[in-house]
Parts: sequence; C-alpha cells; structure tokens
Amino acid sequence: MWQPYRAASYNSYSEALKGLYKQGTPMSFYKGNGVRAIHILLFHKLNSEMTYKVESTIPTYWKQLKEIPLASELLLSCSVDLILQPLHVAESRFILQNR
Repeated sequence: MWQPYRAASYNSYSEALKGLYKQGTPMSFYKGNGVRAIHILLFHKLNSEMTYKVESTIPTYWKQLKEIPLASELLLSCSVDLILQPLHVAESRFILQNR
C-alpha cells in the first residue's frame, strides 16, 4: 500500500550522511539547486527589466515611490516573485523527491 512521503529527519550528522548516501551522494546534496540557480538568474534579470520598464512608463509616480526605497524594492521584488512562484514549487518537489 502507498504511504505518503515524509521528509527525513536526522538526530546526528552521521545519520544524515548515511541517509544522503542511500539516496546517491552527489545527487542528494544538489536536489533542487538547478532550479534555484535558474530562479536567481531570472529574478535579477526580471527585476532589472521591470525597473527600466516602470521608469520609462510612469516616471513621475516612480520618482515619488523611489523616495521610499523599501516600498519600491518591495513592490518590484514581490511582483517578480509572484511571476516566478512556479519555480519555487518545482524546487520543493525536487527537494522532497526520494531518489
């Protein structure tokens, strides 16, 4: 009968290394890292492109918003993260995948 997958929990470093070795050592350390690398590259690319697009589209409002740096960065970062959210799902699936 199929049991739901539970993420592993370890009590010591030796248990963790044994568990990782059972999964295949090289692959177990890097599960989900490729997706995270793609996410980081896309995040910075989209963030800079959206900044330039907003500056050219609505320059007066953007100047007002840039007076509060936290607000402008939060707005841009949240919108880019919403676009890239499927990559977060893919990364978590790779990490929880039992190889």
